[in-house]
Amino acid sequence: MSKKKLVLILGLSLSLFATAASAVFVGRGEYATYYRNGELVGAESRDCDNNLSQWGEVTNDYQMGYWHCGI
Repeated sequence: MSKKKLVLILGLSLSLFATAASAVFVGRGEYATYYRNGELVGAESRDCDNNLSQWGEVTNDYQMGYWHCGI
């Protein structure tokens, strides 16, 4: 494997690890909204059927919420 490919693979791996480390992992029926300087910049949600939906940016400033899921 060439050095260029190795550096590219390591760089991508580190960036994915950094993103995963900063994300809030929401469970079934939970959501998180992400803010930067008081403005909404992203969201992450799992509905009651455990389907994941994400958009925008992940930040350290977030709020958690819960959907009402019937059993």
